Amino acid sequence: MAKGEYEIKILQSKRVKIQAKSPEPYSTIYKKIKSRNTEFYTYNTKQERSFRVVLKCIHHSKDIDLWKEALEDLGHKPTNIWNVKNYKTKQPLPIYFIDLQPDINNKDIYTIKLLPGCRIEVETLRPKRTIPQKPNCVKCAGPHHTSKCSKKERSDEVKCVLCDENHPANYKIKVTKDKISYPLSQKTTASQISLSKTKYQTRNSKPIQK
Repeated sequence: MAKGEYEIKILQSKRVKIQAKSPEPYSTIYKKIKSRNTEFYTYNTKQERSFRVVLKCIHHSKDIDLWKEALEDLGHKPTNIWNVKNYKTKQPLPIYFIDLQPDINNKDIYTIKLLPGCRIEVETLRPKRTIPQKPNCVKCAGPHHTSKCSKKERSDEVKCVLCDENHPANYKIKVTKDKISYPLSQKTTASQISLSKTKYQTRNSKPIQK
């Protein structure tokens, strides 16, 4: 197996994470670890994962077994059906999740409009919302994560992403700008420094004499 087909990351508590980049090295790694009787856990590949859909406009008092039989008659193989509840009040909602066994006809479920005793709407599972944010390295202020920085050893050639000075961004020092000292910590940002400077100048400004 080629070296570039997988990645290894050392975790806490003497654990190791192996990330395969394609199904072929994943299968090879899985068989090798299992043959050594090593304790491990893994996730299913994309081809082996269940096909999950969302059923809407269904009252929670309906009989789930009738839906399961109806879906099986239409050529689908549901493995799990459960009701969605409000995360605050824990009250049941008119929404259900359905897991289907992987098959070539999984997407045909979107064409179903009727089930025994109710009219339904089938939708795809909405992806999780993430905030796009560009990473900044603590060591060199580059556009990458600190763990992927090329500077692995201690060095004096560093750059702060907050003030462009010769120190890492998480180093606690005093930054002097326009004869005003501001304590720099891990939670201090450039906008906070600018705001503190404005407040300082406002408090110490002299009134205009007419």
